[in-house]
Amino acid sequence: MRIKFFSTYKSLQYCGPMGLEINPFFKAIDRDNIISWFGNRKVVNFHKGRVAIRYACELMGIGAGDTILAPSYNCGSEIEPLYKSGAEVSLYRIDKAGQIDISDLQKRINAKTRLVYVTHFFGFPHDLTQIKKICEENRIFLLEDCALSLLSNDPDGNIIGSIGDISVFSFTKTLPVPDGGALVINNTHLNSNQYVLSKPPTSKVIHELYLLVKRMLLRTLSYSRSLFSFIMNIMRKNRPGDKNFAYNKFPDIPADFVYQNNLNRRKISNLTKFMLKHWSSNRIMQIRRSNYQRYLRAFAYQKNIKPLFNELPEGVCPLNFPVLVDKSKYINSQLNKKSIDSYAWWAHFHRNCSWSDYPETCYLKNNVLALPVHHQLSEKHIDYIIRQVNELLADINS
Repeated sequence: MRIKFFSTYKSLQYCGPMGLEINPFFKAIDRDNIISWFGNRKVVNFHKGRVAIRYACELMGIGAGDTILAPSYNCGSEIEPLYKSGAEVSLYRIDKAGQIDISDLQKRINAKTRLVYVTHFFGFPHDLTQIKKICEENRIFLLEDCALSLLSNDPDGNIIGSIGDISVFSFTKTLPVPDGGALVINNTHLNSNQYVLSKPPTSKVIHELYLLVKRMLLRTLSYSRSLFSFIMNIMRKNRPGDKNFAYNKFPDIPADFVYQNNLNRRKISNLTKFMLKHWSSNRIMQIRRSNYQRYLRAFAYQKNIKPLFNELPEGVCPLNFPVLVDKSKYINSQLNKKSIDSYAWWAHFHRNCSWSDYPETCYLKNNVLALPVHHQLSEKHIDYIIRQVNELLADINS
């Protein structure tokens, strides 16, 4: 019985979320570490990226009576701190290719518009030349959300987040750390030194550290991985299994995406600050790019799956590998059962937004599946994921 149990589940590759890495605690500081990647820019580190967004609004003096233009394709967690500023949030169109409709953005600018909020999706920077000019002509602030694009360069070869008045980053999306976000100030008129930050929430940091340790064990210990897969599949057995299942038309964002005011001005933990100094930014970027390119080659001639970005420009550090595919939620649920850290990307809708006005965004939310590319995945892991995706697609289309 024991042999049968482990032979069944040991064959599963653990391609789950990033786990804790021990090396940073013993190795010397990397010369090209994450902290040094920012260069000489003015950086303020916060507990989370959304805390940095909330503080950015405060720094720019945005509040009641003001309007913020934000992309229609959004997670919802970044929209929350914008609403907390007291301003009205108006969405501008993102097309089915994930690109900004600049003409739509421009026509939405009015006398109340104080900020244009731009998100660089999946690590792929937008060309902001025209938008920057529009903002300058209308005396509007420009904020770059680089939470999904840490370590990327923009189309001109500059570090991403160099064009807007302010840019924000999230470390937890790209790195296995318990917390951490950053606010970068490019506009010297906003360069105030009056940063009064409070301690990070210890309980939350400890909880995230526990999750990182658990994932480390799952990655390294085959019996732990087997047991975990067995338990998780039992827990999921009552979840929807039909190939045609779907969520509500506009499901709200998860509860943990709702912004908590007690996070205001919370700073990054000392543990994360220490870890950021001991990773090579170049190594992480190269592994992510290599994994992304492996997917591109594998799916180049697959009819039932289409990469959202079918090229990987020089300097781009991809967050994951986003593809357009039918039944993305079903495929995602099946991949999760096989210990694959995929996502039906942003398949939820902030309750304050009028989603019927943005069919292209709804299309993306209902059809984008994000496959993992993080630096703890080897070629063997990527090949395993590719096989599982192809098998699911073949089953669905049979």
